[in-house]
Amino acid sequence: MCSWFLLTIALVSALFGVSQSLCSPCPFQWMENGNYCYRYFPQNLSYDEAEMFCKQFNHTGHVAELATASTLGELTFIMEYIDKIFASECLTSADFPRSVWLSSITEGTPDIVPILDRTLGPTKSHVSSCDSVTVSGDGFQLAGDTSLIKIVPAPDVFDHACAVYAKTGSYLNIGDFSGTCISDPDLCSSMTWSIWLKIDTSSGFTGSRYYISSGGQTGTSRGISFTFRDMFQYNVRTSALLYVKKYDQAKIPQNKWFHLTLSFDINTEAADGALQLFVDGELIASDTSTSLQGSHSDRCTKLYLGMSNSCTADYDPITYGGSAAYSHLTVFAGLLTQQQIHNIYSCGSLESGLRVRSLIMKSRLKYECTASGGPSGPIITWSQYYKQTDSWENLDTSGDDYTIQSVNVSTSVVRSTLVMSSCRDSPTAVACTARSGSNNATVLIFNGHGMTFSLSDHGHRPAGISLLAAGSLVNYTLNDMQQDGASIVDNLTVPFICKMPDRAR
Repeated sequence: MCSWFLLTIALVSALFGVSQSLCSPCPFQWMENGNYCYRYFPQNLSYDEAEMFCKQFNHTGHVAELATASTLGELTFIMEYIDKIFASECLTSADFPRSVWLSSITEGTPDIVPILDRTLGPTKSHVSSCDSVTVSGDGFQLAGDTSLIKIVPAPDVFDHACAVYAKTGSYLNIGDFSGTCISDPDLCSSMTWSIWLKIDTSSGFTGSRYYISSGGQTGTSRGISFTFRDMFQYNVRTSALLYVKKYDQAKIPQNKWFHLTLSFDINTEAADGALQLFVDGELIASDTSTSLQGSHSDRCTKLYLGMSNSCTADYDPITYGGSAAYSHLTVFAGLLTQQQIHNIYSCGSLESGLRVRSLIMKSRLKYECTASGGPSGPIITWSQYYKQTDSWENLDTSGDDYTIQSVNVSTSVVRSTLVMSSCRDSPTAVACTARSGSNNATVLIFNGHGMTFSLSDHGHRPAGISLLAAGSLVNYTLNDMQQDGASIVDNLTVPFICKMPDRAR
């Protein structure tokens, strides 16, 4: 599947002013690199328009296409190409493009996409301590005794992210989901709920404890719920049926982080097949299973974490609240495969494909890279580029003037730290490469320029990746780029770079 990159350039002039050898095998105004020719076009076009525009050019029997940044060498060339723009003296700030389309062939994004996706806590990689983060209701509202809500470290699989802990007496109001399958399962033929939980039993674990509720635990409303009443209980209530599965207390982890997946298939009437519960990627057998007929409205349309949703405003969170920490709530309109469920647990994403999750410049001498992929995690290696000699140096596990230390964060996530001595020459670029089998993925920090890549499949939500913030700590994180429900990137019209082979093959 073809995906695309948006390359955002901080304080960059148009890609003119770059000299070209008279002996170049590339056409006039095209720049040679490797066995390809590249050219910048200043027209503001959409991605599809830019893709079609490139196809009108032909050289050595090959049609041009949008340039890629799929290898370290090509990415280095493009960044050097941009670097030369800064040296041009004949351009004004009005000529500066802020974004340039690039293309890349990547693994396909799964067809199933979230209808609700909340991290439930700060996700910035540079957060050093969750204790220092102020509790805020970003994506949810704090309810009950809000002094009982605090920010705590999230599961390690999410690389320094923080989560929200709501003690009994407080809870999180995720919002009103009237007219959606969040509150009305009849509107989706199937659903999958994914969330990380850390159930706290120290404040009391008797009576009724509600951890997830969109109304399904009450006879007056459709929805789903995950509760504890002597046993853990997973309910789904549709317009005509109530499905209930119960699990012995020992089957659900307590006082430690675990990944909970709840799936529901409306095409299966029996509760035993309609409801499935997974813990840390593994299907858990229920101890009792029932399905009861009835007529149910959709009155309670809010989604609560840590509290019962019973359509009344006077429920006591002390009596019904569940004390727990919550992280990364995602709801899919459809059924995930067991492999995808296991991928979320072990890698933090649907796909177990190789990717660099973050690259952080802690200081001029210290860099931290985190990557995921493969059943046992990737191998991370480091390299440095020196512009003076136009060469890359591959770093071993240790050297006379640097150290490298790698640790497994989870079963498929690895974090590596590079620390250089003060006597080492400062490189122009530092690259982190993750390898798993025959696949590899590389990101780099290039000296002095702020750059952003944005990756998306058409129709899917894009993810922005900040490679370098000039003059500050480097942050490489996935960001939500939706605005008013629509993709910001999909609506852009920006310049672009085309490429084509410089000789017949």
